[in-house]
Amino acid sequence: MVLVLGFLVWPTIYRYDHMELGEGRSFPVRINRFNGSAEILIAGGWKPITKSESSSSAQGLPTFELTKINGRASIDSLGWFVCETYNGSHWTIDHFTVEITVREKNGEEILSRQYQTTCYIEPLTNHECREELGFGLGKGQTWSWRLVSATGHPENAP
Repeated sequence: MVLVLGFLVWPTIYRYDHMELGEGRSFPVRINRFNGSAEILIAGGWKPITKSESSSSAQGLPTFELTKINGRASIDSLGWFVCETYNGSHWTIDHFTVEITVREKNGEEILSRQYQTTCYIEPLTNHECREELGFGLGKGQTWSWRLVSATGHPENAP
């Protein structure tokens, strides 16, 4: 009876917490109670947090590596920027910044703002990245985007 009761109330293998990643953005984190490994829940699922990723050692990508990142993007009906991103660089990306510009039908610019997206993308892979914009497009409005910067870690970083 004690074993059954212990099994039913014993905590799971994971302890759950959260991680603040600037501008009040919080992401769920789970920590394995037995081996101490940690994972963060980012769009696409649980991603392992390594020592280099959890430290502040992220660096800005050099321009020649930044030009190797591209993607197809849209703004969905709920006001989310959705980008199928290809990381053709030799860096693991953990953040990138895009500038989004919205124009009225007559071409008048009504918004131009930068958004930082937390998105873990390994070298030479595709990943869907999402960021809440806080607005949806109005009827007749058009928009464009450009990659401004990215931070990450070189492929062979310790």
